[in-house]
Amino acid sequence: MSINAQLLNTLDAIKEIESPRNRKLIDVAFDQVGGKLIELYYVTGNLRTRELIWSFMQDAGEVWLQKLVTRDALPCAISRIQLASMDDYLGLLASNDDSTEFLRAS
Repeated sequence: MSINAQLLNTLDAIKEIESPRNRKLIDVAFDQVGGKLIELYYVTGNLRTRELIWSFMQDAGEVWLQKLVTRDALPCAISRIQLASMDDYLGLLASNDDSTEFLRAS
């Protein structure tokens, strides 16, 4: 997870409204904060904290939002999923098209 200024601000807002015990839970290294926020989401009774955690996970990326919904607090090595480019798709299209010239030549 790449921590940017917006995520840091959200994390600070969570720390301001949570109890000292729950603040300790999320006072960890940045590579562990995602999993700890997921844990906090399911133990806190503070609805504002849950809203902030939801916002944090949305900003962190689809993978983290999915982990929150599935209660998966394990570390995540992938912070961004690289989707195929348009060129990749067009290359696949050409290779699967029987009418292309390079397939007729053989």
